[in-house]
Amino acid sequence: MFFITTVPVSAGLYTRTRFEDKVSSFNQIANKVSTFLFIVIVFGALVAIYFVESGDTQKSQRDFMSSDQQIIYLSKTIDQKNHSLTELKNSTAKNELYLKFLDECWIELYVDDELIEALYFGENDNYKKEIDKPFKIIVGNAEAIKGTYNGNEIDFMANANRLTKVNIINFDENKLD
Repeated sequence: MFFITTVPVSAGLYTRTRFEDKVSSFNQIANKVSTFLFIVIVFGALVAIYFVESGDTQKSQRDFMSSDQQIIYLSKTIDQKNHSLTELKNSTAKNELYLKFLDECWIELYVDDELIEALYFGENDNYKKEIDKPFKIIVGNAEAIKGTYNGNEIDFMANANRLTKVNIINFDENKLD
């Protein structure tokens, strides 16, 4: 059983049934529900993507840290550093200064407070000089240099300025400063 109602419209009467009213309100509710569901689905997809990406990042970090290649690389690096110091000790003659540069570095060599050499070195460069005491070396980028004098290792970082990485090392007749 349908009832017909009339609704005044600006240019006349429009006839509308209660069935049409119910269909219209059902359509409005369905539109709101479908919009809400769409928003929930998009938000859920974004959350799922975030957690999947986050899980992949954590997994790749674990893989990187536990990789056999990383362990081999670290082992080789340690061996190279130990080997270079052994080379330095074994290759020295009497009154021989031997320097190995791990990165860019400069040195100034003084005898009796007179500059005799000012040199710039790059990574993997070596320097060898026979020199008698007393002498003084000023080193720029002290952490990038390894060296020996008469087979004794020189600690370039012991008194280096931590900001500028510059160090002055005095070799005199009696001691090594």
